[in-house]
Amino acid sequence: MDENLLLTFAALLFIVTHLGISSSPLRGILVNIAGENGYLGIYSIISLAALVWFIQLHDNIVPTVFLWQEGAATNAIPFVFMPFVVIFVASGLLAKNPTAVKMEAALGQEVTGILRVTRHPVQWGIFIWATTHMIANGDVPSLIFFGCFAIVSGAGTVLLDRKCARREGEKWAPFVAKTSNVPFMAIIAGRNRFAPGEIGWLSVVVSVVLFVLLAMFHGFYTGVALFGS
Repeated sequence: MDENLLLTFAALLFIVTHLGISSSPLRGILVNIAGENGYLGIYSIISLAALVWFIQLHDNIVPTVFLWQEGAATNAIPFVFMPFVVIFVASGLLAKNPTAVKMEAALGQEVTGILRVTRHPVQWGIFIWATTHMIANGDVPSLIFFGCFAIVSGAGTVLLDRKCARREGEKWAPFVAKTSNVPFMAIIAGRNRFAPGEIGWLSVVVSVVLFVLLAMFHGFYTGVALFGS
C-alpha cells in the first residue's frame, strides 16, 4: 500500500477515535455499558495505540512529494508562535476548566486567567502548533500528519461545546456568555477582559521550561535540529 495512503488511513483512525467517540453521543452509550472509569480506560488504550501507530508511520516515511519548498520564512513561523502554544497548553492544563475531564464542578466559579482568552486553551494550543508546522513543512506526509491534529483540535472545540451543553443544560449558558471558543473573541466583544496577571507564575515557569526543552531537543525527537548540528 502507498505510504501516504496508509498514513491517511491512520489519520482517519485517529480522528474517529477522538471525534467519533469521545465527542459524540457514542461516548454516553459506552459509559452506560462499561461505566465512566471503564470507558476512560478502554478509550485511553485505543487512543494511545492509534497515536503511536500514526506517529511511527509518519516518522518512517521519506518525503518525495512537496507542495511547496520550505525556507527561512516558513521555518520561522512555528518558532514565532510556539510561545503562544506552550502558554495556552500549560495554563490550560493547570486551570480549573469545566470543559476538562472531571472538572464539571468548576462551572460555577468565576472565569479567570486563560479562560478569559478561550474556554479551550489546550485545544487551541495544539491547533496553532499543527497549523504553523503545516506551513513550515510542505511535504505531503507532514501535511497529513499535522493536518490531522489541526482537524482533531479545531473540530474538537466545537464538539466539546456541544457535549458540555448537553451535559450541563442551563448551567452551561452563563459560562459561554463570559467566554469564547475562538481566542480573544469574548474580550473583543466586551464580554470579558484581558488579565494576563491571572495566568499565574506557575503557568509561566512551566511554559518557559517547556519551550526551552522543546527547542533544545527538537533535533532528537524530529530529526531536525533548530540550532546547528
